[in-house]
Amino acid sequence: MKSIKSKIVVLASLICIFSLLVSSAVTYYISYRVVTSQAKDRILVSSDKYAEAIDKWFDGEGKIVNEIGDSVENIGIAQKSSVLSYLQEKLKDNKFATDIYIGAADKSNIDAGGWIPPAGYDCTQRDWYKKAVEKKGIIYSSPYLDMDIKKMVITIARPIFQNGNIVGALACDINLETITNIIQKAKVINNSYGFLIDNDNNFIIHPSKDFQPKEKKLENVNNVMNGQFKNILSSNFVKLKDYDGGEKYFVTSKIPSTSWTVGFSVPVSELTKSLQSLVKSFIIIIALCIIAAFMVSVYFGKKIGNPILSLSKMADKISKFDLTYDDKYNYLLNYKDEIGKLSNSFNIMHKELVQLVKEILGDSDDINKSSTELTKLAEQLSLKSEATNSAVKNIVDSIQETSAVSEEISASIEEIGGNVNQLSERAVEGSSSAEQIQNTAVNIRNKTGESIEKTRKIYEEKREKMLKVIEDIKVVENIKVMADTIASIAENTELLALNAAIEAARAGEKGKGFEVVAGEVRRLAEQSSQAVVAIQGTISRVYEAFKSCSGNGNDILDFIHENVDPQLEAFRNTGDKYYKDAEFLNKMSYDVASMSEELNATVSQMNDVVQNMAQNAFKASENAETIRGNIDETSAHIEKIVSTAEREEELAEKLNSIVKKFKI
Repeated sequence: MKSIKSKIVVLASLICIFSLLVSSAVTYYISYRVVTSQAKDRILVSSDKYAEAIDKWFDGEGKIVNEIGDSVENIGIAQKSSVLSYLQEKLKDNKFATDIYIGAADKSNIDAGGWIPPAGYDCTQRDWYKKAVEKKGIIYSSPYLDMDIKKMVITIARPIFQNGNIVGALACDINLETITNIIQKAKVINNSYGFLIDNDNNFIIHPSKDFQPKEKKLENVNNVMNGQFKNILSSNFVKLKDYDGGEKYFVTSKIPSTSWTVGFSVPVSELTKSLQSLVKSFIIIIALCIIAAFMVSVYFGKKIGNPILSLSKMADKISKFDLTYDDKYNYLLNYKDEIGKLSNSFNIMHKELVQLVKEILGDSDDINKSSTELTKLAEQLSLKSEATNSAVKNIVDSIQETSAVSEEISASIEEIGGNVNQLSERAVEGSSSAEQIQNTAVNIRNKTGESIEKTRKIYEEKREKMLKVIEDIKVVENIKVMADTIASIAENTELLALNAAIEAARAGEKGKGFEVVAGEVRRLAEQSSQAVVAIQGTISRVYEAFKSCSGNGNDILDFIHENVDPQLEAFRNTGDKYYKDAEFLNKMSYDVASMSEELNATVSQMNDVVQNMAQNAFKASENAETIRGNIDETSAHIEKIVSTAEREEELAEKLNSIVKKFKI
């Protein structure tokens, strides 16, 4: 599906198909709703008619029972033979009745069918009797299977009044075969069936044997098929899966007289059968519309797509560099729409491209020739520039070598000058240092003499004081003797205090005061003894310290006399020697400084000459470098010109080859 024509056909067909499908679906949905609604209404009407007919039948039978009851009341229930004859006559007249009987309040029975109740039978305990008496009107019993006739029957009963009191109840058993035939023959629609449910929700009539009444029980709606039919009791129109597995609608109507329910089961397919022809019509219409839409889309696809395809071929032809004129596309210029405008634009573009390619083709040849000539000239100029550049490089190298030698000489002279200056400075510094040494030697000699005199004077003074200290040590020894005496006194005092305490203890009460005094004296004696011990220790340490100090002082005095004094004499002699050496060094430094000044003047003259030569060489080198830089720059420009010329030549060749691709 690459062509636009195919795309137009497919798009138009899809739009048409989608529109038809949507409209058909909407139409079918609406039709389905309408048909279903109409069928529902029709079936409901039919169901209501059958319910009404059955209700009339029950109502008619009820009126007959009321009429018989009224007649029995007129005859009197006590007239049993007359009542029996009347009941037998009515039994013969009513073809639907299987039996007519009366149960009296005294438990007696009158039966037109000749049935004789068994012993102990109590009619007043029967459901029909109790319900009729309780309602005081006509009642319809639940249906049951009559074992004599093997058919379903119903009992219609009413109370019998006598003087306003209930004296019994009249009952009539009605055969339901007529209603069964009506329901079984009823067909509201093809393949439908009818059913009947009593007021206790038991199935009375149904085509399935599983739902039909049994001998001992009735099938309840809530019990069959797991109770899935219970919805038919709450809604008169419901969709369910039936006992045969088919999807069906269930329609029900109430019978007012008995509160029974008559209903019909209608297959869903029967309701939608009328739609099948509509669906077939839709399919045919859709098929015809699709064919028509396809043909129309093919026509318009060609009408719209062919010009576009032609324009596409024109563009494809130009994309392949084919600009030759082709008149088969001229018909497109006759279009008055966008196709015509686009075709006219393509035609103008084609003419302009042809003219442009012709001009480019002519110009590209000229550019190619000019580029070739320019390349040759640029190459020759480049060769000459390289030769000139090489010569200038040699000159510059020579000048640079000369300049380098001059710089080395200048540096050497400057180094010599620096060394000479340094030597001169060192000589001056040596002379200054020699003078300082002389002054220092004089100071040392003088200070050493002063130190010798002071040391000897201090020695004599300290020697006398040390002798005095030795004499003072004897005082410390005397203090030590005194402390020993005090200690002896303290010991004796302590003994006396002890003896006094003993005597006071012997004296008893009289000696208690003396005992206290003796204890206090003893305590003081002990404290004195302790203090004396401490004083003795301190005196011993002081004595030892004095002895040590005296010994050290003697050692120091001996050291000063034997060692310090001779050293100071040696220092004074050394100072005299330094003074003489400094005087010699000062004279020699002065001579070296004078010679350095003369040498420095000579080196300065040589340095000026070398500096002038170096400056001239540097200027020549700068000029040569400038020439060399200009030549290098010229060579670079020439190389760029050569490169540009080569690229222009290549571009001209490429342009020429590209332009030659076009077919004009």
